[in-house]
Amino acid sequence: MVGIIGILGPNLGDYYFVMLAYAITLAFLGFIVSLLFIENPKNIFRLSFLICILILFVDASKICYQLFIEDNIIISVTVRGLYILAQLLICFYFMYEHTPKNFTK
Repeated sequence: MVGIIGILGPNLGDYYFVMLAYAITLAFLGFIVSLLFIENPKNIFRLSFLICILILFVDASKICYQLFIEDNIIISVTVRGLYILAQLLICFYFMYEHTPKNFTK
């Protein structure tokens, strides 16, 4: 994400700092999720959350490319598909990782 911001820098204009803040937020969230996964690497739900964050990185990069460089139907469909997949993985994580039986651990 930071790399794509570097490439798109001149085209971002007023959105430069907003996109940079979003990239830093995603990187921080990715770091936290990585720590959760390292704590218990056999937990498939934490792995799904980590994959979700990686998908959001790719999705955000594609959105930047779509908004500031080129807009075509393939990028638009890919962005929507990746976003839906990321949201499903987030739901998968929270449905199974945070069930009442897991609160007693």
